[in-house]
Amino acid sequence: MAALFVMGLGMGCTMMPVMTAAIQTLTHAQVARGTTLMNIVNQTAGSIGTAVMSVVLTNLLNSKPFAQAAIASHFNPAIAKQLPPGALAAGFDQAAAAFAHTFVVAVVLVVITLIPAYFLPKVKPSLPQDSSDAPIMMGH
Repeated sequence: MAALFVMGLGMGCTMMPVMTAAIQTLTHAQVARGTTLMNIVNQTAGSIGTAVMSVVLTNLLNSKPFAQAAIASHFNPAIAKQLPPGALAAGFDQAAAAFAHTFVVAVVLVVITLIPAYFLPKVKPSLPQDSSDAPIMMGH
């Protein structure tokens, strides 16, 4: 629960300032399209990231001979009786190593994203000027 709290705090402290900084660079007529595009990119990147982490974890678990059996034995204790002595403990160690390597991959990806973040402008951008030929929408 503490890890989820820290993760949520980090997302809250980073996502809104980044989105605000990006929207500030748009003209009034571009805001609707810009926020839609940012939400699409955000959702797509989250889905791709989740898929990548799932593939990494699945491949690591598949490469460990007893990890799958140990995880399955947690849900079905009859499987543990079919394993050779010591295999259950080895399987849990292998599963823990697979999860640890997956978290290392996630940390490496986060560190890689810090590189372009370093090059973001440090000063507030000037407000863009609306063009006079932008269509005006009238409503009732």
